Amino acid sequence: MTNITNKANITTIFVKELINEMLNDKEYDGDKFYRDQKLTGFGIKLQRNKISYIAEIKVKGKNYRKVIGNAQVISNSQARELAKKFLGDMAVGINVIEQKKENKVKAITLKQAFDDYLQAKEIKEKTLKEYKLFIYKYLKDWNDKPLNKITDDMITQFYKSRKDTPYLANRIMSVLSAIYNYAMIKYKHGNKLLITYNPCIILKTCKKYEEKSREIMVEQYDIAKFWAATEENRYDTKKMAQTKLLCRLCMLTGCREQEICRLKRKDVDLTNKIFIIPDTKNGRAHTIAYGKYTEEIIDKLCEGLSDDDYLFPSPTESGHLESHSKYIKKLNIAAGIKFGLHDLRRSFTSYAAIFLKMDHCIVNVMTNHKNKDVTYDSYVKVGASCFNVYRESFQMIEDFILKSANQ
Repeated sequence: MTNITNKANITTIFVKELINEMLNDKEYDGDKFYRDQKLTGFGIKLQRNKISYIAEIKVKGKNYRKVIGNAQVISNSQARELAKKFLGDMAVGINVIEQKKENKVKAITLKQAFDDYLQAKEIKEKTLKEYKLFIYKYLKDWNDKPLNKITDDMITQFYKSRKDTPYLANRIMSVLSAIYNYAMIKYKHGNKLLITYNPCIILKTCKKYEEKSREIMVEQYDIAKFWAATEENRYDTKKMAQTKLLCRLCMLTGCREQEICRLKRKDVDLTNKIFIIPDTKNGRAHTIAYGKYTEEIIDKLCEGLSDDDYLFPSPTESGHLESHSKYIKKLNIAAGIKFGLHDLRRSFTSYAAIFLKMDHCIVNVMTNHKNKDVTYDSYVKVGASCFNVYRESFQMIEDFILKSANQ
């Protein structure tokens, strides 16, 4: 608060004179304050192009100032009455300034909280798209509602309305709950929590929808059909050819589709015959020491590429192959079997564990799954000296697939 002690009888005439001086371009030499001689706490603030009525008071050692209104808009008598109301409320413990600040925070909407949540978190592009779909599409009617106005009943009703899509219902509510947990910590006034309740907690009283895990895989007796369908031919479009190679690499390495799609030339070490996936689902870089047939595919994909070029380039915003569902459907028809790209990862794991009887910890390392074993998760690392031993496991699976495909 500025320590200027100009005292004046702040009347209508006095204020008009100040306004005239301002309008007549009197030389400006900084902001000035005038305190009223009659009403303690009432005053005028002069700025370069504006004169405002103000009210000031000290409460519990802290100074507060409120702008009552523009002196060119509000009358002197109105300003005095409003100042008296403010000063009276503050004097009896009704801190209207702090209440206003708190009410502003309490009015934070779901959309505002979601935007802040995204700014605070490091979220992968694919996950970001999913989250935005949940909030902007499925919960669009709640976007402009304050967080404190979304009730238990609204949560319960929405959740029950999605019983036919249990995975979607569980995912949406999981994201919404995370936004609330973030908001409860983020939005405070001093040390006072203003978002004190997460309504998603009501779902603990509901029976969580059971999500049936997918069990689709390419059975051993169907590998030959899969292989024939993914064989390149001269009639393939560029994207179909890319999709066929993508399918084979997913089955031969057990990688997730976007882990393969986002591979760049710099991620591949042709000398040691490995590629490294730096950005994975669990945040832990994953090394693949691939087999001989996979080597032929990788070598071909890397031909003529610079370090930052994608192995599966595409004229999309991301620069790499992304949308290929219609091509997968065509391959399903051509093979006469049903599979998705993640089913090929499941197939890889099944071949290793069931047909080749590999140790489950080794399979987890090959697919970059956590073993929940401190020795494997924290201490077992695949270094350069391990590549050839590690490659043997990939080669065994590759040989099994090729043999089953009659290659």
